[in-house]
Amino acid sequence: MKSILGLLQSIFFFKRLKRNSLSYHSSIFFLVIILFSITELSNAQNKEKKFLNYTEFSADIGTIYDSNILKYSDKYIEKFLNNEDQGRFLIKTYDDLYIYSSLKAAVRFNLIKQRSSKIRLIYTRRTFLKNNIKSWDYFKADFLQRINKRALLNINYSYIPDFYIRHFRDFDWVEMYGYSSETFQEFAFSKDNFGVWFQYTFFSDSKLRFNFNYSEYFYNEHFTEYDCKNFQYGLNLYQPVHPKIELEIGLKYGSSETKELDEQIYRLNYSDASYYETVFLLGVNIELPNFRKYSNGLNLDFSYNKRSFTSTNTIETDPLHAGRTDDNFKLKLAYRIQLTESFTLSAFYDRRHRYLNNSAEANKDFLIEEKNYNQYLAGFKLLYTIKLKH
Repeated sequence: MKSILGLLQSIFFFKRLKRNSLSYHSSIFFLVIILFSITELSNAQNKEKKFLNYTEFSADIGTIYDSNILKYSDKYIEKFLNNEDQGRFLIKTYDDLYIYSSLKAAVRFNLIKQRSSKIRLIYTRRTFLKNNIKSWDYFKADFLQRINKRALLNINYSYIPDFYIRHFRDFDWVEMYGYSSETFQEFAFSKDNFGVWFQYTFFSDSKLRFNFNYSEYFYNEHFTEYDCKNFQYGLNLYQPVHPKIELEIGLKYGSSETKELDEQIYRLNYSDASYYETVFLLGVNIELPNFRKYSNGLNLDFSYNKRSFTSTNTIETDPLHAGRTDDNFKLKLAYRIQLTESFTLSAFYDRRHRYLNNSAEANKDFLIEEKNYNQYLAGFKLLYTIKLKH
């Protein structure tokens, strides 16, 4: 019991400090504390019972090219190339190459009789080579519990300390300084996400997964009117159609609600980014014949996200949101090959588009110029995994 409390204390201690600027090394330090607590939890059990099954560690390293790191429309790419809007662009290039690195640790044990439990910790960093302002970190912890032979439950928490979007004008500053370069300010957020999913296997190998996510976004001091609470819930079906082919079909619904702020300070009535969205997912996983002695496979995913903003403001006071509807498309093709028991190599191509052709006619042309974008990512990753059985 003391070990469980120690684990919880470590997690909440990290959460209390996360609002501050944590360095890379201090972040890793807190992950080590949590891992130590997990180890103590396993040691505290009755030694006559086999409590701990295995411990697993993995590391990912890869190089990825991003064709449009800030998701700029053609209008703003042209402005950047022509050196217009001084103060807006704090980037050296609108595309970039970044290093993807990830550390994962997991332990599997029997918390409830012979029903396996698993705790996993993940730290991921994306380091952009030319535009360091875009580099960001990601932390995740999850707990997986097998309920019976057919049912699984997962509880997870993830955190992004600082994610840079781009520079926008702070119109409170425009009133003081006019349309000068100083009025462009950093638009960035930190994010908490709490998630739960429940998966049930029916027939022999069909899986149905119910999932729910609650997120909170906290924007920097110049754009606190965008602070919001997001909800998303959905259903995924994983259906084998061949011994080596599995289909995935998913449907999700979500909403974003801007927080109730003091309008006299934040002037929320001038900008309301609340929205509703529907997401459709379709994927296929294919196990290919062995290449020589190496197992390998293909994965193809397509998603469509329709996002409708609910701002009741006029187009004149809220041009970025009034009457706006986004159609987001994503297509991803990935290939992986198992080189050894410990090493896996993967490569992928990811294409993304956002269109606003369905927006209100009176504001459509403006929104298309501002928010339409095209982007693709391509790269490879090398995964190393080691499993220690107990």
